[in-house]
Amino acid sequence: MKATITRYYTESVEGSDERPCFDFELEDEGELVWSDSVTSQAAHVLLLKFAQNEALAKLFVAITYCDPDNYTLLVGQCFEEKERVLRER
Repeated sequence: MKATITRYYTESVEGSDERPCFDFELEDEGELVWSDSVTSQAAHVLLLKFAQNEALAKLFVAITYCDPDNYTLLVGQCFEEKERVLRER
């Protein structure tokens, strides 16, 4: 599994500041399996809920802990899972 941030942008929200948003894609064995967008706030919540998906968790960690001034530097960053090896008992 591989997760890639493909775009950073902001959305205006009535009555509050702009929301940082990120488009991303998930690939499995070179095939696109999901593409979507997420706000920095949603990335934080999803990180807490979906930490078992290593590639997606790494993507959300990068968004959550990135300095907002550096959001554009996340575009093109790729996060991959390490191969999991199951051991027999």
